[in-house]
Amino acid sequence: MTKKTILTASALAVGLAAASFAAGVAVAKGATKPELTTFSELTWTPLMKEGPLPAGAPIEGDAAKGAYFGYLKLPAGFESPPHMHTNDYWAVLVQGQMTHWAADGGSEKESKAIGVGGWVHMPGKVGHVSKCYPGADCVMVVVQKGKNDFIPVSPLKK
Repeated sequence: MTKKTILTASALAVGLAAASFAAGVAVAKGATKPELTTFSELTWTPLMKEGPLPAGAPIEGDAAKGAYFGYLKLPAGFESPPHMHTNDYWAVLVQGQMTHWAADGGSEKESKAIGVGGWVHMPGKVGHVSKCYPGADCVMVVVQKGKNDFIPVSPLKK
């Protein structure tokens, strides 16, 4: 190797090391302070245009654009129309009592009620009904690997 090649390689290595260090410091600076938000500080966005309104509040990501982590609130006594979502979701109930059942062949009578701490996995493209029992709004923490959508479905007649 020539002296010029060694100097060029050394300069490149030092430059990459400096850039990596600077990037690491920038990332570390962003992660050095805890972020705390109280439930009363959440910003709720209605998800429907009429009737008692389910609403969402983001934690991370944007449910309208892609994968996200956030809250979903259903008003006490709310029962959704039969619908499905393109993407699977997983949710843990943190307030209220609710249930879900398959739109085709399922029924509330055959479903299981979940309370605080209960969870649900709803596969994508599975028609279902979601119901929040009277008494308190239902709030779930939801993780979905793709954007959230609401696709109405017609249940099969029994």
